[in-house]
Amino acid sequence: MRVDNSKISYFSLTNTQIQINTKEKDDISIFKNTLDENYSIDTLDYEVSGSENSDDVNKSDDKSTSNGEYDIDGQIDDFKQGSINDCWLLGSVQAFSFSKKGSKILKNTIKNNEDGTYTVALKGINYSVTVKDSDLDAARDDGHYSNGDDDVLLLEVGIKKAFDKARKGKIEVPESLLNHINDSDNTLDFGSFRDLAYLFTGEYADVYQTKYDDVGAVVDYIADDVNNGNTVLTCVFEGENNGNDAKIVNDIDGNEVLLTPYSSHLFSVKQINDDGTIVIINPYDSETEITLSKKVFEKNVMGISFIDI
Repeated sequence: MRVDNSKISYFSLTNTQIQINTKEKDDISIFKNTLDENYSIDTLDYEVSGSENSDDVNKSDDKSTSNGEYDIDGQIDDFKQGSINDCWLLGSVQAFSFSKKGSKILKNTIKNNEDGTYTVALKGINYSVTVKDSDLDAARDDGHYSNGDDDVLLLEVGIKKAFDKARKGKIEVPESLLNHINDSDNTLDFGSFRDLAYLFTGEYADVYQTKYDDVGAVVDYIADDVNNGNTVLTCVFEGENNGNDAKIVNDIDGNEVLLTPYSSHLFSVKQINDDGTIVIINPYDSETEITLSKKVFEKNVMGISFIDI
């Protein structure tokens, strides 16, 4: 069954517990959850301590760029998620970057004004945000945003500025967006690929949930479009025990892979191979490709979201 796109389905990207609303089975309600801050995973390459909300998760080491100079060119290079719970934004941005069409959308979204200011044009809400070097300096100094590619930082700062204005009623956004913006102290903390796709294109993504849909069959069906760059695809994994414990699986080489330390976490999908294996990338470290077998992917995936571009 295809999820009714008139209803928003959110995958929380923070320390949350997922509960299905019994009134509408294709609605997902999000609830905050208290977690053990001393939890750690020492056997993996990722340095994760506590929840995704912890200040220790990929906290930016590089502070403000010298002289306020940023390399903003509309292209997405390597980055690592900071301690803000915005994997929904970072993973979705990277998914767009995998194709020529998606890269063009990003180029149309990001503009370097060559005067120490930048524009983030959000087509879906017909609103453009102006970001200054000083805004980016503050974000770097804050230490909680992503580190690496400056364009990714710009999108974080620009979208947050737009969301903050929407919360104050200064700009209009769809009610579904406003609902999640109002659900957290930090307006970037909640979101989904559906949100990001709408901001960039003005179109809603298709959402399939493993609880209701044959997600594996859907992935097989759109594989060629994903590989040809005509469809942007992301996937979400949920932690064990309703999001209270880390989910760790083995990739095709038998290496342990952390899918999420807690709750749920969004990955970009880069490629779907002929043998059914799927290449995904964690926004914790965009340089590292992870290849899962079809069986492992289908057993552990919580849902997928995609949009034709």
